[in-house]
Amino acid sequence: GPFVEEYIFRHLLIGKLSRRVNLWVCCIMSVVLFAALHIVGQEQMTLQVLMPYLAMGAVLVFVYVWTGKNVMFSYFVHASKNLLAVIFIYAIPPEVLEQLQQVQG
Repeated sequence: GPFVEEYIFRHLLIGKLSRRVNLWVCCIMSVVLFAALHIVGQEQMTLQVLMPYLAMGAVLVFVYVWTGKNVMFSYFVHASKNLLAVIFIYAIPPEVLEQLQQVQG
């Protein structure tokens, strides 16, 4: 997942397309399309649902541009974030997770 996403949203949309289109336009497109892909099929399309993906997309774009368009570094950051999410999912007891969901809902 993260490697394909980084290849498409960072390497192709920013690295390759920025040869013909302004770099910052490519960066914005990358962030917005990355977030849109992650919320497709969800019941609600609110800013609250979209915000975490916009933020992650922005971080990944920043890392990619900051490292001189190094797709492997942005891949490492993306994969690390996903690994951390999986660890938290399995580390948090179901009762605590239910309580957190009740507080948010």
